[in-house]
Amino acid sequence: MTDTLDYSPEALDIRNEFFEVDAVIYVEGVDDEKFWPEIFDLFSNKVFKFESVQGKPELLKVFEILKENNSRFLIATDSDYSIFFEESFDHPNVIKTYGHSIENTLIQKDSILQVSKLSSIKNKTELNSEYKIFASSIDLIVDELLTHEIYCCENNISSVIGKRFEKFSKARSGYVVDNKLVDSFKTSCSLMEEEKYKKEVNSVVEKLKYTSLDIVNGHLLISGLLRFIKFNSNGFRSSLNISNDSLLIILLATLKNIFNSKHPHYSYYENEVKKLALVVDSFSQ
Repeated sequence: MTDTLDYSPEALDIRNEFFEVDAVIYVEGVDDEKFWPEIFDLFSNKVFKFESVQGKPELLKVFEILKENNSRFLIATDSDYSIFFEESFDHPNVIKTYGHSIENTLIQKDSILQVSKLSSIKNKTELNSEYKIFASSIDLIVDELLTHEIYCCENNISSVIGKRFEKFSKARSGYVVDNKLVDSFKTSCSLMEEEKYKKEVNSVVEKLKYTSLDIVNGHLLISGLLRFIKFNSNGFRSSLNISNDSLLIILLATLKNIFNSKHPHYSYYENEVKKLALVVDSFSQ
């Protein structure tokens, strides 16, 4: 909802009454309006209204209102790389994604295989073998470039990882990462005391037990998955026309099927939603 910030802090505090819900939850974009209700409905019987403010900068403005006024609404946001920095979104009324963004929860091994088999003639064993190659490619990008990515983010330098998977692959439609291309982006960002910095970054990742699928940029991840699906659709039909947006819609539609107690992010979201339910209870006190 683009006019959210036209409301005064006092008006924002009673919008839940206007919508006849327990709480209003502000999110970044329209995709988040589809993702977060699935998560909250699974772990809470409270009624929420989700509203998009059209971007992280606008959500930061909403957060400032929340922080300055002890407001009675909630915020759900992508973590991005906040685990490495002093993050402005730290607040009892805020929930963040487990990994980099909602895509990192949507794109895990089970969902990758489930979505891929819809357009592939390959059997389960063959797709599993292809998945291992794809996962190794993501591992390589993260292992070699995450430290530089965090440094760039911290110093307002252009991203070395970016959002487009194809920049790491020589093949027109492949998803195998080329080591030389990775190295070329690595050398494009000069980093003093690289080993020391890398040790600090890896320490944070290991402490939280993040995998490469969790921490890599969500946009790059969905770009890579799109190439994975198209590559493994050979023989299914002459060409597969699918975009990043349509793939995200498919992933959102399959979330209910893959998001259960076996999902690596399940316990995190269960705990976070239950904490927020207690916060909402305090609104009426």
